[in-house]
Amino acid sequence: MTLAAPSANSKGTDSSDNLSTMSDTSDETPEIEPAPRPSLKDRFLKPPKERSKEVPVDFDQLPPAERKIAMRTMDRNEIRFGYLASAIALLFSLLATVPFMFGPSQVTKTAKEVNGACPATYELVKGVCTQTTIRQPSYYVLPLILYLVLSLSIFVTTRMKRRVATTFTTLLTGVAFTSISIAIGAPLLIYGIWLFLRARRIQRFGTTDAKIAAKLSAEQRLARKNGAPRPTARERAKNSKTAKPTGPQASKRYTPKKPVKKKPLPKED
Repeated sequence: MTLAAPSANSKGTDSSDNLSTMSDTSDETPEIEPAPRPSLKDRFLKPPKERSKEVPVDFDQLPPAERKIAMRTMDRNEIRFGYLASAIALLFSLLATVPFMFGPSQVTKTAKEVNGACPATYELVKGVCTQTTIRQPSYYVLPLILYLVLSLSIFVTTRMKRRVATTFTTLLTGVAFTSISIAIGAPLLIYGIWLFLRARRIQRFGTTDAKIAAKLSAEQRLARKNGAPRPTARERAKNSKTAKPTGPQASKRYTPKKPVKKKPLPKED
């Protein structure tokens, strides 16, 4: 058995084929394109932030049966702010009265002219209608007692964790302090309105979170726009009831039935 040696021509053809394939593969390599130059907007302005996808918010929404109880009581943060409001009211009560109780004080008020003349009890001093009053220390005793009672009422209602009572006493105290200065009564008014709004959110949406309440409100408006019926007052009252009222229990005392009166028999002739 003999093997034939490869010829020189076959070697030449193989080498030429290899060179041609190598040249073809080298020609097929893609050319690298130059990176685009950044525009003037990208150079001098910050790139826009990517909007994060909305993640569904997980929160505890109270059922309608438990919302009345939550509206009546205050949570931990509301109680802390309530104590702070009572402390602010106490501080303002002392600052507005105690410094003027060590001697007579002079109070000056100004007013605008009416029909070219100063109002009654006002005098024209240097072109300005002015009223000067001398107040004795006893004048500030009654306001001090009133402010202290209002400050104590905020503390007591906060201690009792009563939302409605705390809201009322805080707003009342804020209105009383606005007679001195709006800046003094503003913190108390803001706290009272904040308590009222949180109670309103609990009543409507079952949560005190403003963002969640706004989202639920938008969903309700969209549902009404699409034709969903709005719950009636009777349905809302039915959902808010904690327990159905039961009628009076039946009496265990035995009551005999009344005898039926018999009709008199007709007389025979």
